[in-house]
Order: sequence, then C-alpha cells, then structure tokens
Amino acid sequence: MNADEPIRDDPAVALETLEKAKHDAILRCHYRTAIRLSAEIKRAAKAARRLRPYAWALHTVMNHATGLLDPEPGREAAVELIAILESEELARQIQPDIDSAEYEALVSQVSSCAYDGLGHTTASSRGYNSEGVHDTIAEGIQVCRRTGKLECIHCFREYAADVLRASDDLELALHHVRHVAVSGNQRDGFDRRWAGASEEATILIMAGRIDAAEAAAHRASELVESYHCPTSARLLTNQLLETIGLLNGVAEPALSEQEASDQAAALPPADEFPKFHLRQSMISALRSCLLGDPTAAIGLLTNWDRRLNDRQCLVDWFEVRLRLIAAYLLAGDERRVEGLVRPLEAKAREARDWLTLRRLSRLLDPKIPVSPIAPAGPLLLKSAAHPDPTTTDEATIEAVPEPDTPTPTPLGETLDALTTPRGEESDAPVFRRRVLDALLGFGPDVATHPEDVARMLHLARFVCDDPADASRVWDWAESLAAPFPREAVVLNLLAALGDALRTAENSAVADRIGADRIEQLFRQSLDLDPNHFRNYGRAAIHYRQVGQLNEAERCLARWHRLDRGNPQASLWLAEIYQHSDRPSDALAVLDMALRAGLEAPEVAWQAAMLAHSLEHNESLLTYLDKFEKIAPGEDSVNFYRASGLLRLGRADDALAALVEEEQRSKGGLLHVLILRACALSTLGRLDHFRTQLAEIMSVRLAGVESLTRTGLVRHFGRLWDAAKILPENDPLLGRLIHRLVATGLAPDELFDGPRRANPKAEGLNFYEVVVFQPLDEHWRDSDDCLAGEEEWTGYSIPWGLLASDEDEARRIALRWQARCYPLEATLESVQLREEGYTDHPGIVWQGMRSSVPASK
Repeated sequence: MNADEPIRDDPAVALETLEKAKHDAILRCHYRTAIRLSAEIKRAAKAARRLRPYAWALHTVMNHATGLLDPEPGREAAVELIAILESEELARQIQPDIDSAEYEALVSQVSSCAYDGLGHTTASSRGYNSEGVHDTIAEGIQVCRRTGKLECIHCFREYAADVLRASDDLELALHHVRHVAVSGNQRDGFDRRWAGASEEATILIMAGRIDAAEAAAHRASELVESYHCPTSARLLTNQLLETIGLLNGVAEPALSEQEASDQAAALPPADEFPKFHLRQSMISALRSCLLGDPTAAIGLLTNWDRRLNDRQCLVDWFEVRLRLIAAYLLAGDERRVEGLVRPLEAKAREARDWLTLRRLSRLLDPKIPVSPIAPAGPLLLKSAAHPDPTTTDEATIEAVPEPDTPTPTPLGETLDALTTPRGEESDAPVFRRRVLDALLGFGPDVATHPEDVARMLHLARFVCDDPADASRVWDWAESLAAPFPREAVVLNLLAALGDALRTAENSAVADRIGADRIEQLFRQSLDLDPNHFRNYGRAAIHYRQVGQLNEAERCLARWHRLDRGNPQASLWLAEIYQHSDRPSDALAVLDMALRAGLEAPEVAWQAAMLAHSLEHNESLLTYLDKFEKIAPGEDSVNFYRASGLLRLGRADDALAALVEEEQRSKGGLLHVLILRACALSTLGRLDHFRTQLAEIMSVRLAGVESLTRTGLVRHFGRLWDAAKILPENDPLLGRLIHRLVATGLAPDELFDGPRRANPKAEGLNFYEVVVFQPLDEHWRDSDDCLAGEEEWTGYSIPWGLLASDEDEARRIALRWQARCYPLEATLESVQLREEGYTDHPGIVWQGMRSSVPASK
C-alpha cells in the first residue's frame, strides 16, 4: 500500500493501538521499541491524514533519541516538527482538513518542547557551549511565553544549566537546577522537580562535592513518583546513589545469585536504553578503579569510547574519555594517556567545553591525586575514613587563578614615558595627538613583543579621535598584529580597535573594515584563550553594541565566571537576563558577585531592586545593608527597607524606617505617604490610616514627577489593598475609588465588587472597548491629571469588559468613563476578544490612556 493513500481500516483504532503500545514502552524505558512504534505511527498518521499523532510521533523520536545514544535522528525529528508547527501550509500537507483552532492548539502545546528537543539533540553531538547552541535558551523561553506554556520554562532552565556547566560556571548552573528542584511545575505531567534535584546531584558529583551530592540525590529519590516516567527516574536516581556510595566507601550489599539475576531482569535490555547501560558501565569502571583494578575499567570504557565517538555523542564521549584517561593514569600507563589527551583537548576546544578542559587540566596535574571520576575540584567526601588532603569549600572550587604578574618588555619603559602627560600638555587633544603620532612611528620591526603590541593597540583606541587618521591607524595596527596570529590578546585588541574605528562618527573606514572581519577576530581570540576575562569583556561590549544579545550573553557569562569581581560584567549580564524575562537569574548573577566580595554600590543597589520586585524580602534587607555600608546616607534606601519589612509583617519597623527616609529626603514624598498608610492599615490603626489617606488625597498628582505611571499603579495598588480597613460606606473610600478610576490607575480588583453585584448570566462575551475622552482648559488643574499630561486636549483609553453584546459593551464602557471627566466621551472601537462566558457582566480592567488631540 502506498503511504500517501488513505488506509481502509479504521485509522483511529489502529493509531490508538499503536499509541498505547508506544506509551507502555516509554513507561518501561524500552525506548528503542518506542521509537520503532513512532515510525509506524508516522506512516499510519500520514496515510490517515492525521496531523496530531504524526507530530507526537516526531516528539517521541526527538525526546528519546539521546537515550539511544543516537542524537541525529532526534535532531532531524525536531527540525521537521518545528517546520510543521511554524507553517500551517506544511501541516495541511499531512492533514488538509485540520481545523485552524486544532492546529493552533497543537502549536501552543508542542512548540516549546520542539525547541527544547532541538537544543538538546544538537548539543549532544556538538557540545552545549558550541556555536549557536546558547541562543536556544532565550529563544525557547520566548516561545514558552508566546504560546502560553509557562510551565515549560523549567525545561529551558535545565537546558541553561547544561550550557552553563559546559561553559564551566557550575555555581550558576546549580542556581538553575535548584530553582527547578524547588519550584518546578507541580502540575501532573509537567513536574520537573525530580529532574532539577537529580541534575543538581550530577553537577555536584562533577564538582567533587560528594557530600552535597548525596543530599541532592536523596531529595531526587523522594521525588521519583512525581516524574512523568517514574521507572526512568528511579533507575537513574539509583545510579547516582550507587556512584556516591562507592565514592564514600560504603560497603555494597552482597547479593545471592538469584537476587542478582532478579535485579538484572528488572532492568531494561541494553539495546532498549543504551544510555542507562553506559552509566552502569561507568559505575562498574569506578568500582574497578576503587578496588585497584584500573585495567578492568579500561576495558569497559574503551568499548564505550569508540561507540560514542562513532555515533558523534560528543557530550557523553567527553565524560567517558576523561574517565578513561583517569583509569590509564591509575594504571601507570603514561604513554597511552598522551594519545588520548590530544583529541579530547581538540574537540573540547572546538565545542568550547571549558569544564571538560578544566577537568582534564586537573587530571594531568601531578600535584593533584588522580580520581577515577575526574572531578572539577577536590573530592569532599561524607566519610572521614577517606580524608582528602586538598579538601576545600565550594567557593574555592569555583575560584579562578589570578593572572600572572606582568613581565618587563622591550618597549615597556618607552610606553610608560609616552603615556605620561608633560607639563605643558594641559590640553587633552594635544596630548592624544602626540601619543598617536609616536605610536604610529613604531613598526613591526621595533614592536616585536606581543605584550608591547597589545598595549599599543589598546592605547590607539583611545587616542585616535580624528576620522582622517582612521585608515592610517588601521594599516599600522594590522601590520603590528600580523606577526602574532596565535596571540589571543593581540587579536582581541585589534578587533576592539577596528570596531571603534569603523563605528566612530563620520568614520572613513566603515566600508573598509567589515563587521565580519571584526567578529572573526573576536572569535579567534576567544578560542585561542578561553580563560582571558578581559578578552571576553571586550567581545561582550562589541556584541552588546551591535545588538547580538545571545552572543553578548555567552561572552558576559564567561566574563562573569572568570571575574566575579567585575561590576560591569555582573550588571550587563543581569541586564540581558532581565530583558529576556529571567529576573531571578539576573539576581543570582549579582548575588554571586556580592558574595565574591565585590564592593560596588551599583551592584548592591540593583540586587536590592530585583529582590524587591521578586518579593525576596529577607534578601532585599541584606542587599540594602550592603549598599548602606558602601554608600551610606542615600535617599530611597529606607523606603525600600520599609517596603520589605512591611511584606515580612514587621509594620512597626517599617514605620521607623519611613521616619528615617523622610529625614533624608527632607519632605513628604507620595510613595512614602502611601507606604506609611499601608503600615498603619496592617497595624489596624484606623484613625491614623484615615488621616494619612486624607493627606495622600490632597496631593496633586500632576506635581509628582518622581514616579513613573508604572510606579504610581504599583503604589496605588498597595494603597487600595490597605484601604480595605475602611467601611464600605466611608466617604474617604469613595474619594479614593473616584481618584483611581479618573486617573486611570485603578487596579483590576477594584472592579470585581461592582461587577459581581450584577446577576450572573450565560452567553457573555469579552470585549475591548476603546473610548475617546475630550478635555478642556480645566484639565491641567484637575486632580486627575498626571505629570506630563497637562497639555493634553484629549485621550484614548481601553476598557476590558464582559457583556452580552456590543450594545451592552458600549453602555458599560461609557457609563464608567463618565465618572472620569465631565465632558461627554465617544466610542472609538469595540472588539470582540472571546466568547461563551458564564459570569457577572461588567468592567474587568481599565487600560492605559494615551494622548490623542481633540481634532483627531
């Protein structure tokens, strides 16, 4: 039968039978069978013209190909799945009659999984820190937000942890997986907490933190049943615990022949779940090494080393090759080690797997005892019976060695003298001209040391400010750098200089120095020396300026890893995380810098603001204390301190902090008055609250320029919540409601009461009604005019509401708008957004108003 011809038997029954068999195979970890059944489902679904089972069959192949240690079919499935989800035309080639709503539902349900699967399958064969793989994190999170699958963001946190692990930032990787372990979506089928806890244990084992890894593995064990495939979770967790037990020297229980046979029978066959059996072999190799038989370990690992290399499973191959080198070192076979190291080093550099290179470096260091698991740091074991003389804490494990002390160079003293202004050179342009002319006098015949060349390229960037000099400077720079094609710093500074010359105002070399050339130089420099933090800093600045934020993020993450104490690295990386909706990651970056001893007020302040927005109130107080220690006496510190204290239920302490804030700011600021009212409400001081609210109502908002509209909405939202202390018929409450609605600052909750007072009705629709409000000469003096709105002659404002039809929607919107200003408003538009509600009719939300001239 032709696969393109419709099948004559009932396709639904055939597909359902295949789907059930596939599901059962997955639950038993028989992944090869599941993928074989997926191929049958694809054929049957295509013949039956059914898109949904076809897409889910691709999803299965994509998800489980890495479990078979064969990532390429998974990557191909992910590419095909994404193509179908992004092109309805392609989807209709499979199912011509698919309903658009059904297709959109499938897109929403599967898109984020497809990007996650593409990232993992690609990274498995190329490395998680390789070219382009880093981009998937931010892109995937955006897909999750676009399709409404916010629970899938946790999958990309796991992916981010893999990327950060490869880029050798174990601390930040642990932040991601711990976030998943604690707050991974607990909805059935989406619970990722086990994945977070097990990955935490894996990273800690790699770091050498066996003590902490054991605690994480036990947490994972408790979460096994919450995972969508408990059998897989149980098997993999038991492997973690077995590894940890071996490293801690815990005696293994002796099994009878029957018990050993039963245990083996309970495991999936080797061909069904090869990755599980790879890990079993690594455990057996570890056991052999610990028992003094590295030769047995070598035999086990060599077979896997070849197999993984043939299948291009690069990430797993890195792990096996490291352990194989460790086994040969333990066996004393130094000659064989050399042949194993070179290809590992080459492939790890190409993949930019800095963690593998660091683990290899430690493995080859004669001063460090060889461990069969090649950890990234000294082993910290639970058992005191096996002390390690080099044990240290986690912070030291993550530390980066200080750069070497500069050595004298042939032109060092000459350049020192050159860059010292002479007495008559009070004019900066004169000084820069002299330095530039002198630099251009040094040719490659004189500048023969790479450090001198690097220093001159760096200087040229700051003294060449005349576009007429740019072409000559670039010729000179290239001639100086040409003898040093393998010097990372020289190439990096040449790139930075070229970038400055081509992007300068009125540049004369913009066409001559191509953007591709600059990027090539930056990439070469980073590949030549992955541990030079200033090189990453300059590259990050370039990518940030040209808008390549994914590349900027990769460089900033490495810069931050290598130099925790650099405030700019921390702030810029945090900024990128914030812009991609990752505020908790931004806070983690700043927190690491502060814990590393950074004394930068701007970092402490930004950390405090992020903690405030995330409502991490205890942390907020800590960051404010840090800021106050570095920069004492600043305004706003005690306002945010009071805000955090109030959220923690410490209203009396909040009032005391507000007293201090008013003394510093020398005046009654609106946000301080509002926060005091909230504290008084919390304490139940009704009379004091009424007095404070009356003072707030007397403030003309047009004169409040220190708060943005977003800030006003946030503060008045807290005030509305605090005002619940007032009786419903209190005139002051009525004034507050009018002020909130008339200023356009009303929280959604304000409309709940009036709407629920209406009888519930069936068949309601949700409308967005846009109203135009004309204004007159009295507007600028109105209590309802905000700062910056004084010159408005009219504004447009949307209302979201539930109504039975368009006519009712118009009446409701105009009735509420009439409360905002005396002049009669008119309708601009009515749009139906959703249908079929059984609810109370009325206003749901008030949108943001915008200026529209009355003439329009």
